[in-house]
Amino acid sequence: LLLFLDYHRIRLLNAAVQIGLMLLLCWKMYRGGDRSRGMILPLLISYAMMAPAGMWMNLEYSLGFYIAMFALLAMLILHRKGDLREKEDMVLLFSGICTAYWDVLTYPMAALGIPLLAACFLDPEEKMCKTLIRTVRLCFFWGMGYGLMWISKWAIGTVLTGQNVFAEGISTFLLRTGSEADGEAVSLGAMLWKNTVYFFRTPFSLLFAVYILGEVIRMLRQIRGLRDMAIEAGKSLIPYLLISLIPYVWCVVTRNHATIHFWLVTKAFIVSTMAIMCGLYQGVDVVKERNARDR
Repeated sequence: LLLFLDYHRIRLLNAAVQIGLMLLLCWKMYRGGDRSRGMILPLLISYAMMAPAGMWMNLEYSLGFYIAMFALLAMLILHRKGDLREKEDMVLLFSGICTAYWDVLTYPMAALGIPLLAACFLDPEEKMCKTLIRTVRLCFFWGMGYGLMWISKWAIGTVLTGQNVFAEGISTFLLRTGSEADGEAVSLGAMLWKNTVYFFRTPFSLLFAVYILGEVIRMLRQIRGLRDMAIEAGKSLIPYLLISLIPYVWCVVTRNHATIHFWLVTKAFIVSTMAIMCGLYQGVDVVKERNARDR
């Protein structure tokens, strides 16, 4: 690209590609039927909360975004073709591989959480235990791709350079998961609060709040005071709440990195906002189906 464009124009190209990718995702969701259409607003609101203008100008922000969104695009295509259950493992596997290969430790949990959320939302399981087993299985495939790619990097580096790259890699891993940052002990509560506030400190968070309020009102109108229906709707939210916690778990595990580079890590909270909004949409659908059965 530098043979033809200066860095400013590469940034403009990056912006155009991101906008085009978002339009393509929305178009695929719209054409995929009522189920996939339910992801359009959660995606757009969460994308707005990521401060897209900043991602257009910063290629470091963009890498994790592209991996997550192309994984989501793959899930939408498979869902439209009816092959989601058969090939979702491979999408998560290659998402993990691509994250380990290209991402520079920005917000890798987006590349896990977004396709994982798409799998649960586009083709949900009927029973809770099956949903949890499926979620664990998909996380395993992503983790296998991510972990084995890193080990492969270390192995190839050791062979080519004659140096013990494994020792350097493990040392860096221990540093980033350590309980200190810049010579001071990391407070988990302060670190999590800092990352959360940094992501939600945008006017678009109002859209997030309005969406949640609207879905809760829709659900309450459908429940009509039936306790067992409310419990059933609540159970349907559990997998989405678990997925929404993925960025928080990552922050706790990589507390050093999440403290020092919070402006990168916080982008992963797109998983949390999308999961909560999609979960509420799913809860409304569950209540509607229950009402239809009871008539």
